[in-house]
Amino acid sequence: MTSPDTNAGADAAPRAAPGTSSGMSSRQRRFWWAAGIMLGAIGGLGISYSVAVNTESGRRWLLSTMISSANGLFGGRGTLRVGILRSIGPTHIAADNVALLDTAGVPVVSAQQLEGSIAITDLLDQAIHIRRLAVRGLRLDLKRDEKGPWNIAYIISGDTAKTTPRATPGFGDDIRVDSLIVDGGRVATISPWAPHPIFTGAARDSVIAVKDSLHDIVRTATGTFFERRLMVLERVRARDAIIVDVEKRPASMRIDTLSGVVSDPPIRIAHAAGRIRWTGDSLQLNLGDVRLPASTGTAVGTIDWHNPGPLRYDVIINTNAGLTDLQWIWDVLPAEGRGSATV
Repeated sequence: MTSPDTNAGADAAPRAAPGTSSGMSSRQRRFWWAAGIMLGAIGGLGISYSVAVNTESGRRWLLSTMISSANGLFGGRGTLRVGILRSIGPTHIAADNVALLDTAGVPVVSAQQLEGSIAITDLLDQAIHIRRLAVRGLRLDLKRDEKGPWNIAYIISGDTAKTTPRATPGFGDDIRVDSLIVDGGRVATISPWAPHPIFTGAARDSVIAVKDSLHDIVRTATGTFFERRLMVLERVRARDAIIVDVEKRPASMRIDTLSGVVSDPPIRIAHAAGRIRWTGDSLQLNLGDVRLPASTGTAVGTIDWHNPGPLRYDVIINTNAGLTDLQWIWDVLPAEGRGSATV
């Protein structure tokens, strides 16, 4: 027979310790389940972000996603290529050997090094807002056929003459850069050229011969002439750049400082500052501070290449010039001396 003490010990069930699940109400259990799910989700996002930015495979995936999104803006007119990815995150990228290619696979814009940061919240409004863009070893090869826009304009916006404007703005219709830094760059342009229609016969041939002797002219097999120009950018600091405007206004940029060398006319720019605006067929200058090695001045006006033929300058230049900066105009000018002029 079992003793009463033994039965009493068997019948007495142990009490649940405070804080254990058996002591929780259903509301408490639901709270801790929800908290656990949230912590797990946050932890999963943190791990996913860490994998994406701190592992080679994760960075490749994130880069591929960003490139696909960028290429989608070009509608098959261009392709973005990145050679070496140094770092990447949702709002920044640092890469080497970056290039934008045309449909033939020829680089139109390339950079040896690129670092940029973007305002990710503006993407919700379909705007590309680059906070800071620093480029080293920039190269632009800008070309324009007898008809149609410049190659870079076509890649970004397409053929606006044949494209029906969208009813509402989309990605690529609003592109801005707050701060632009360029150290070491090269901008090469090639565009159609033709003598003025007033020249015919021998007079036209003479105009072509003189132009060819003073400028870089290329003649194609079809008889079309193209003029080449080159500008070497040593240092550029600019801000408030509007590359594509949602209201279709001209692109613009405020230049704090620019230095470099222009091939035609052959001059060295020690410093230039002011605002520029441009369209597919003109460049508007409002440079309140321009300095050459021995000259200072201002330049306000428009350079137009809308029609075939030479560039058309409608620019007012107010300068205090050293003659050494004007040797390209007439090589018999004295090497010393100064003069003031408004042209």
